[in-house]
Formats: sequence, structure tokens, C-alpha cells
Amino acid sequence: MRELTAGDEHDAARHRLTFLLEVSEVVTASLDMRETLGRMAKLLVPRLADWCSIHLAGADGELVRVGVHHADP
Repeated sequence: MRELTAGDEHDAARHRLTFLLEVSEVVTASLDMRETLGRMAKLLVPRLADWCSIHLAGADGELVRVGVHHADP
């Protein structure tokens, strides 16, 4: 296994910061929680997972899907 170079660490840090910037943009783009969570699901795939499903508890306790995204629709 090869050791990480300073360049590798720099690239990894740049990718993390870019991801945080994109998350910040999604979170602040809309006051509509459902829209924001739907966009968040799309952002997380494929960076962190193959698919993402976001559910919230409704007033009656039922789970309501507010965002879903899959790498292979």
C-alpha cells in the first residue's frame, strides 16, 4: 500500500471543502424544507452512497418520504 503524498492530502482536502461548499449552497438555497431535503438526497449520491431516501415523521406519526435519489434511476 502506498503512502499518501502531500499532493494526495491536498486533493482530498480540496474535495472535502468543495463538498461542504455544495452542501452549504443546497441548505441555504430554499426555505422549503422538502425541496432542500430532495436536493440534499441528490447531492449525497454518488459521493456518499448509491442511493438516499429521506423520510420525516408527519403530524400523525406516519413517515413521509420527502427526498429520494438513486445512482441508477
